[in-house]
Amino acid sequence: MPTSCGTAITTDGPARLARILRVLTHVEAAASRGLLLSVLLCALALPAHGEGVCGDANADMSVNSSDALAALETGIGAGDCPVCICDVDQIGGVIATDALLILRFGVGHAIVLSCSVCPNPFAGIYMGTYEGVVTPLGDVDGFLDFVVDDQGFFTGDGMSASGQTTFEFDGMLEPDGSFESMGSLGTFTALFSGQFAQGSASGSWEIEGGVGSGTWDATLVEP
Repeated sequence: MPTSCGTAITTDGPARLARILRVLTHVEAAASRGLLLSVLLCALALPAHGEGVCGDANADMSVNSSDALAALETGIGAGDCPVCICDVDQIGGVIATDALLILRFGVGHAIVLSCSVCPNPFAGIYMGTYEGVVTPLGDVDGFLDFVVDDQGFFTGDGMSASGQTTFEFDGMLEPDGSFESMGSLGTFTALFSGQFAQGSASGSWEIEGGVGSGTWDATLVEP
C-alpha cells in the first residue's frame, strides 16, 4: 500500500492501520485527524529508529509508530501509557502532541524526548520471615524487613527469633524486580537473591563456603 512518503506500508501495517483508524474516529478536529493520519501512515512505512525508555510505550526498547499510537490512545482515554513514558515534553500530560513527537523521533528526526522519572513499581516497606540451616548452629529462623525507594535502591535487615543473630544487605533492583546482593548473616558473609512482584517478594540466601542456606519471603505493608 503506497503512502505519501513514497514507500509501501510494512507487512504488519494493515492491522496497525485498522487500529489507527479506530483511534482517529475519536479525535474531534478534522484537521488534527488529517495530520495525525498522514504522519502515522508515513511512520508505518519506515523502520524504527532510536532506543530508550522515554516514549517507549510497549517497552520493546524501540521508539516507533506503535508507541506513538499508544500515546495517542492514552490521550483520548483509550489507553494507559504512564505519564512518565508518554508525556515526552512534560507539558499537559499525555496528549496528541506527544504522539507526534514520538513519531518524529521514531523516524529519525532530531528531536529530544524528555520524560519525568517513573517511580519504581516495587517501592515500599516489606516485612516477612526467613529460615534455613547454618553449620554448626543448626536451624535458624527470624524476621526481616525491606525498604525499597522510588529509584529501586533497597535495604534489608533482620534478626533471628532468638535475637542473637542479625543480618543486613542492600543493593539495586533490576527492572524486573530481581536482585543479588552480598551481605552478612551474623559473622558470616552471605549472598542474598530474590524477586519482587506486585505486593510481595521472596528469595533465598546462601552463606559463603556452603555452610548455610535458606529462603525468605515478605509482603508489602506500606507502599
